[in-house]
Parts: sequence; C-alpha cells; structure tokens
Amino acid sequence: QAASRRSNCGSSQEAAATKSAMSAPMALVRRVSSTLRLPACTCVRGFPAMGMCSRMLPMLPRAHAHVQTRFRLQSSSTNSTMGMAAATRIDAEAKAGKPEAVVIRMSRESAESELGISDWGVWEKEVSTFDWFFAGTEVMWLIEGEATVTPTGDWAACKPVSFGAGDFVTFPAGMTASWTITTPVKKHFNFPLGKPFAK
Repeated sequence: QAASRRSNCGSSQEAAATKSAMSAPMALVRRVSSTLRLPACTCVRGFPAMGMCSRMLPMLPRAHAHVQTRFRLQSSSTNSTMGMAAATRIDAEAKAGKPEAVVIRMSRESAESELGISDWGVWEKEVSTFDWFFAGTEVMWLIEGEATVTPTGDWAACKPVSFGAGDFVTFPAGMTASWTITTPVKKHFNFPLGKPFAK
C-alpha cells in the first residue's frame, strides 16, 4: 500500500526539496508551464495545476529562454503601439505648441506586422546637410543610415534628435529643421494624419 501511494516522480524527500526550490520563482514557473503546456504531475503536492516535477527542473533554463523570447516579442509590439500613439499625441500638440520629435527603437518584424511599413513610401538620401519643413506629422522607420535633425527657427528650442537603422521616428507637423546625414539614409515614411501644411 505504501508503495502504491508513492509518487512515480520520486520520493517524498525529493518532492519537498523540489517544492522548496520552486517557492521563490513561482510566477516564472506558472508562466513557463502555461507557455510550454507541461504535463500534469502529482509528485509535488500543492502544484498539480502547474505540471511541474523534479524531472522537469533541468528544462527551466530552456523554458526561461522561451519566455524571454515571448517577452521580447511583446515588447516590440508595445513599441509599435507606443510609436503610433506618440504620433497622434505629437500631431495634436503641434496645433497648439512646439512638441519634441520622438525616437523609439523598433524591430523590423514589429514595424511590418504592426504598422505595415512595406506599404509606406521609401526615401533615400546621400551624405549631406539641408533644411527641411515637415508639412504634416511624419513617421518614419530607418532601413539604414544615420542622421541628426536639428530644429530651427520657431522650433529652435526643441532638442536635436539622432537616429539610425531600426529606429522609428516621429516629427511634428510644421517643424522646420536642418538635416545632417552622416551615413546614407534609406527610410520608410508615412503621413498617417495628413499634410495640413503642404503647399
């Protein structure tokens, strides 16, 4: 009878040690087990729904890496949402003041899946310095290159912004600025809220 009650995952001492070892990172374990759909195991009392046993402990580093990957994907998605939210906010603020340009790091996968950048325009420019006027709130994702944009005129109090490949940048409608391109630039660009100052 004692043998029949014994868990096939190990002795009660092993179960107690496993439960103790798992007590601190409970949140991670729950997330790992849910993500990987680990099979149920009754060897650790109090954790049956989590599907964990001592045999699975070596899997935790790999499972943890899997969860980190998922978190990175979620983070990229969040950056895409933040990027368009920033564009909407900046466009509204530009009607009453002089908002700063915003630079957000964003993966190409996220920019494509969340924003559809392949449907945007493509603009290329060699190493150069030139003046520019933003006829509408412009969003851009840098494919390659490096540049610094320095606000001028009525916008001179705003901070210069530097950006490069993999950056999502928003410039407010009406801003005047000077571009300094240090490495040839290629970008996807869009005016999601129109170009109210277009001539």
